[in-house]
Amino acid sequence: MVSLFRIFWVDVADAVSTPSTLALRTLIQLNPKNYAKYIHLLVQSLPEIHSSSAKAEIIWLVGEYASQLGGRAPDVLRLALQDFTDQVIIPHKA
Repeated sequence: MVSLFRIFWVDVADAVSTPSTLALRTLIQLNPKNYAKYIHLLVQSLPEIHSSSAKAEIIWLVGEYASQLGGRAPDVLRLALQDFTDQVIIPHKA
């Protein structure tokens, strides 16, 4: 899985990170007990990710599998969400 993680995460540009994060999320959902450790890798990459959608995927994973993150989930969520609303672009209806 580590090599698979690296294949998906070659580039953290917006165009690549969102589909990569979605693919990793899908893999983790298929077998969360075996792949939950990769949520830690995704969390560590949060500062490098510029896509709000990709960050949202990671934050969802942290919330969904909080029990498997050894009590770190509240801190991860608190830190990740501090400036999240500043990053999200909400389209205005004309």
